[in-house]
Amino acid sequence: MYVLKIIPVFIACLFFKAALSQPAPPAPDKNDWAWKAIGLDRAPHFARLRRPLKIAIIDDGFDLDNPLWAAHIAHNEAEIPGNNIDDDHNGKVDDYEGWDFGDNDETVRPDPKYLSQESHGTRVLGIYWAALQQISAGDLSPISILPIKAVSDTKLNNYLKEGYKGIEYAIEQKADIIICSWSGPNIAAEEKEILAKAQAKGIMIIAAAGNFYAMQPQYPGAVPSVINVAATGRSDKKLRVSNYGSFVDISAPGDSLVSFDPDKKTANAHISATSAATPIIAAIVTALRSAYPQLSPDAIERLLKNTATPLEEKNLLYAGNLGAGLVNVMGVREALEEQDLTGKKELSRSKGGGMNADVRVKMHVDADMSIRMNGGDLAFRQPKAYIDLQRLNAAFPVRVVPTGKYKNIKFLLQPSVLPASFAVLPDVRATIFIEGSSRDTIVKRERLRYPFIVSADSLYLYAVTGKRTARVQPAWWYYEVTTVDSSALFCGNTITDVSGTEGTIEDGSGDLNYTGRNDCKWQITVPEGKKIQLNFEQFDTEPKIDQVYIFNGNSTKDPILAIFSGHNLPPAVKSWDNTVLVWFLTSEENNFKGWKLHYTAIDQ
Repeated sequence: MYVLKIIPVFIACLFFKAALSQPAPPAPDKNDWAWKAIGLDRAPHFARLRRPLKIAIIDDGFDLDNPLWAAHIAHNEAEIPGNNIDDDHNGKVDDYEGWDFGDNDETVRPDPKYLSQESHGTRVLGIYWAALQQISAGDLSPISILPIKAVSDTKLNNYLKEGYKGIEYAIEQKADIIICSWSGPNIAAEEKEILAKAQAKGIMIIAAAGNFYAMQPQYPGAVPSVINVAATGRSDKKLRVSNYGSFVDISAPGDSLVSFDPDKKTANAHISATSAATPIIAAIVTALRSAYPQLSPDAIERLLKNTATPLEEKNLLYAGNLGAGLVNVMGVREALEEQDLTGKKELSRSKGGGMNADVRVKMHVDADMSIRMNGGDLAFRQPKAYIDLQRLNAAFPVRVVPTGKYKNIKFLLQPSVLPASFAVLPDVRATIFIEGSSRDTIVKRERLRYPFIVSADSLYLYAVTGKRTARVQPAWWYYEVTTVDSSALFCGNTITDVSGTEGTIEDGSGDLNYTGRNDCKWQITVPEGKKIQLNFEQFDTEPKIDQVYIFNGNSTKDPILAIFSGHNLPPAVKSWDNTVLVWFLTSEENNFKGWKLHYTAIDQ
């Protein structure tokens, strides 16, 4: 297995070597596990596509002849194919079926000599099409695919050098959705301007968060106007390679999904990581934009986040860093049904799924996806979600109860809220719960235009009792948690002083696994004239990577008495003097149960 590393812009996928050669035929269920993970098994084929949409995919080569999508390839009708004339005067000769920015020609198919090296685009398209087939109710004729190649056949180094030129071309060709299963560490000012232009035209861009195992923003995904996608595995845990952080919007499955190679018409190749997760989100967005054209791009993003399944319980160390959670198609469908946008009768929240399993109130979701409550309370457990202030109730709270460990929760009125709405916004009463205690505070309506940041484990939000004027428009109050750095979750990346004739120290994780990026120290001091004996009672760390250092003295410049790593219980250690420094260092991944030791003062 190897990672396709790209500079400056990376294809965000792990290819398995077997997938690039001759993989075994897939199991009969193929990607069923992924569809079940996002609730598609409980909400299959619910979206009847109506509005025509053009979907641009910017990648390497594409198989345009696969019978699944061959009839859906977008054609530039202003161009006459094969006449060697730039009929539409856009500087590109014969760009009838997309354009290759890598080689500056009209051929977006992979070079026949390099099918295995230029198979990423076909695999991304394959996952997108498979997910769209699962969501849509039959006819896919409203959907056309605009293939844009950004990799040169003559310089096959696995990076999309011209990715942003591809985005600009997609805008010119009036794409509705752009899929970018790639990412890069930097973005220029002119590239940000291209993304802003897409947003101004109502174009939705779905991009990969990147595969660098790190809390590291990658672009274009980390730009706020882009939906940034992290990847999960078969147990709903973060896929090991996936990037994570506050810049992620939502997560989707990305563990070795079955797709197509450009030289085969059967699904016997694989694609992994955020490259695979991104087209799943893009397919859901496509279905929503086509089947429910009254939904704006902002409304679709709110719908995805407000119905996501929180991932924190299974991803303690990444709490708040996997977006709003795992995309939840069943929750999306239920929210739409409550407004009867699917053509079915209005449902009540009497069962699990949707925004939260514990919601027991009947709600209606307007076409702009605002929420109206008819009694009871509404709970949001997502680390990111949107609350309509004009729907707050003086008697029943909206609860914000994100799972995980956080420093603060930040609320911010969205820019789409017009000044005319400010006068009719309510004063908000917030009951703040933190560490077993609670207190109330009032946020005056005139203060709502400024960020409201509060240290809290959870909150109850009410409208302050008073006369209310007519509703002007939804007033979205977006909240986002500020996560505790997982490296400081247990031992805290600090120096802890301990003293006395005996005692116990440990990594701090208890029954849980220790965290990544630990850099923690314990200074042990016993009475003058004594030495220290250390006896480990538990030891379980990543061999040769996560290590416990023991220094004779009070700094890392003093002599090293021992270095321990692995799964075996270390032998006893004796110091030369009355002070010992214990230093625990860990990497980002492969964290284990940790260690515990007992120290005792002994005679010289």
